[in-house]
Amino acid sequence: MGISPIFVVQGFRNNGLDAFGGFTKTFAESGGTVRPTKLTSNGQDYSYGGGVQIGTLAKDVIGTADFGISYRSKMYMDEFDDYSDLFAEDGDFDIPSTLWAGFAVDVTENVTLIADYQRIWYEDVDAISNDIQNLFACPTTGLGDSDVESCLGGNNGGGFGWDNIDVFKVGLQWQTHPDVTMRFGYSHSDQPISGDQVLFNILAPGIIENHVTMGATIETKMGEVNFEAMHAFSNSVKGTNAFDPTQEIRLKMKQFELGIGWSKEF
Repeated sequence: MGISPIFVVQGFRNNGLDAFGGFTKTFAESGGTVRPTKLTSNGQDYSYGGGVQIGTLAKDVIGTADFGISYRSKMYMDEFDDYSDLFAEDGDFDIPSTLWAGFAVDVTENVTLIADYQRIWYEDVDAISNDIQNLFACPTTGLGDSDVESCLGGNNGGGFGWDNIDVFKVGLQWQTHPDVTMRFGYSHSDQPISGDQVLFNILAPGIIENHVTMGATIETKMGEVNFEAMHAFSNSVKGTNAFDPTQEIRLKMKQFELGIGWSKEF
């Protein structure tokens, strides 16, 4: 079993969110006289923080099967000061805790089967999990409430509304030649975004549920060459605009990725 400290630097920038200025804590506290200056178009900002990761690996638990489990705590980050009018808790954007558990078993001398489970606790982080509907309690929405902490940037400010998710992965590693190793994988995850949260998730449309991957490592006299490819299948989530029920918003995404790398020991 091992435990390791983790230090994190994350960056963020956005443009074009001026339309949300009237729903910020800064604007509400001023009685509608002061526009927010830390909502949008402030360039790249960084936050710093960290946490710990603990895990263990047990080899040959049953036959040739190896089992591993790892837990990474929430990464406690300082605020995005330049975007404190956007994210809940004055720009706080921690990284959620995550659990991994999986096994690898040698099916034959050259083939290894791998399976993995992952749990991500998005609901640990207010900026990620708070519903956009929290903004309805912000005084400047005109719905009769007076809770400035429910405005953007407040302690209960509206966010992306992401739910906790489970992720399941399977993979196959096949040494087809003494110098060639092939890899294939498939991943399926829950959907973190429900239809009533589509408005704010125009900024973060993390709606992909299924991925397939493949890759290869080739040993040469000049070093190790790695190839990889990923396809995230097209997916969409649709729902009504939280501020205009007559308007439907549809988020849609698909992804492709290709990569090549080279390494050599000197």
